[in-house]
Amino acid sequence: MSRMTRIRLAVVMLAGVVAAQGRPDRPQGDKPNPGAKSPTPRIVSIAPEPGAHDVAPGDCEIVIEFDRDMGRTYSFVGGGPAFPEVRKKPFWRDARTCVLTVWLKPNHTYHFSINGARHHGFASKRGIAVEPKAVKFRTSDAVGAPPASIAKNKAAIQKVRALLATKYSYRTLRKVTATYALSDDALAQAGSAMTFARTLASDLAAIGDIHIAVETDGTRLPTHVADVSPNVVVSRLAPHLTKIQQVSPRLALATAGSGIRYVLLSAWSDASDVAAIVTALRNEKPRAWILDMRANGGGNEMLAQRVAAHFLDKAVVYAKQDVDGKISARTLAPVAEANRVTVPVAVLMGPACFSSTEGFLLMMRQGKNVTLIGARSGGSSGNPKPHALGNGVTLWLPSWRALRPDGTCVEGEGIRPDVAVAAPQAALDAGKDPVLKAAVAKLTHKISEK
Repeated sequence: MSRMTRIRLAVVMLAGVVAAQGRPDRPQGDKPNPGAKSPTPRIVSIAPEPGAHDVAPGDCEIVIEFDRDMGRTYSFVGGGPAFPEVRKKPFWRDARTCVLTVWLKPNHTYHFSINGARHHGFASKRGIAVEPKAVKFRTSDAVGAPPASIAKNKAAIQKVRALLATKYSYRTLRKVTATYALSDDALAQAGSAMTFARTLASDLAAIGDIHIAVETDGTRLPTHVADVSPNVVVSRLAPHLTKIQQVSPRLALATAGSGIRYVLLSAWSDASDVAAIVTALRNEKPRAWILDMRANGGGNEMLAQRVAAHFLDKAVVYAKQDVDGKISARTLAPVAEANRVTVPVAVLMGPACFSSTEGFLLMMRQGKNVTLIGARSGGSSGNPKPHALGNGVTLWLPSWRALRPDGTCVEGEGIRPDVAVAAPQAALDAGKDPVLKAAVAKLTHKISEK
């Protein structure tokens, strides 16, 4: 998902807060303040002023003031590149003043609306909505950086292009060359490392790689976020499970079906989670296992190896990698025979599985008596490495091409399940879980065959 889409989602979220709070869509009556000419609340002022052509770029507060006390909900409506990048959740400075903190690019036209045809968050305490108001303004040139900074920024721009053309591992796949379009003037004139970083992150969004990021002063800015919906609603899993144990915010153990143990892990990020899984694998003796990775976006592949090794009966090449044209194998050996899992196993997977989780799926595919169930994985793994640009900004770029054991590329394609199971959003929203149901059925059948 591009930066454009991330902003759009942020806007939907802001409007969605209103719906979650039960904002009525139709006026319910109001008693305005003395002196008000209309029961409908009015906007007293907007900053930046609508129609302005010289708004300063960078961090900015959009401030909306009303003529009476409001209900403290809101709807900033819009999306795409014309909507400002949201820095923090809107807040009410007082009963009549709402503030949205954003970041503005130089030489850019922005527009959005206060309320809209379907969003009525800005409303008085008694529920009367503000009439929709369109807001449009344009930013000025970036504040001129001193000559020394401009020289460093220009050198950094050239370095970015060189790195994209020589170090970015998916440059051929994504057709990225040394002539990649950047906002040269805005980058050169960036008055701070953060302004340069934000502008660069915006420029690189078009590549569409979740592993490209820009960092400065400890803040890492993604350039792309995958536009996917997991084929599971974790908050609705409980009715399908028993004996649930929440081990950590990322890990839960439970029972699913007769004699089937269930593991849900949302990230390969904590060694204590893996230790708990390993303990369960070695000490519990169920008739089958389900490892649910559908909400797991990746993490540390070394941690994933510690779990997958329990399901192998021999050393395997589970994946390969291409670094600057040099292809090498990623291998994994099994744990001691006494600790190996030999009962049937189902690994649940889907479009939210990326990076190290895809490595885990490839490991498990080599396992004995293991079935991958669900939907194709997200298809992105890059092992990103940092590259200092010399102006206080660091560019993170994927360093390898992740390959299947046969040498084909995972990027943009993902990993297919052994058993494909559709999970329509309507079914998930209704509390159903077709993938988990299919896994329990398959494992129950395997158990009955023994």
